[in-house]
Amino acid sequence: LDAEAQGAGPTIAPEYYTQYGVITFKHEGRQIVGTYPHENGKIIGKLEGNELKGTWRQNDGGGAIVITFSPDFSTFTARYNHAGTPDRWATDWSGMRKPEVQAREYQTAWGLIK
Repeated sequence: LDAEAQGAGPTIAPEYYTQYGVITFKHEGRQIVGTYPHENGKIIGKLEGNELKGTWRQNDGGGAIVITFSPDFSTFTARYNHAGTPDRWATDWSGMRKPEVQAREYQTAWGLIK
């Protein structure tokens, strides 16, 4: 997740807003793990270029998932299936990078405002 800071180009941000809540990504060994609040969701996969390919699991099921990120990794779309119906892919999930909070200071006639 910090490859961009090391000069390797854009990569997955730590958090994205989605219709299923905020998904948080982190590296665990060679895999990327994403967790989200909907039904205690978890994604485990490997990043290949701008695609994260792996599996998803929630309290109510699981299956395969492919998350395709935009070239700058600011947004994504996902397609996923359920283990019982591997030929039927849903495409109704997307996300937008959660912006980092930036603190600003302003010098005014009344002093420094943070």
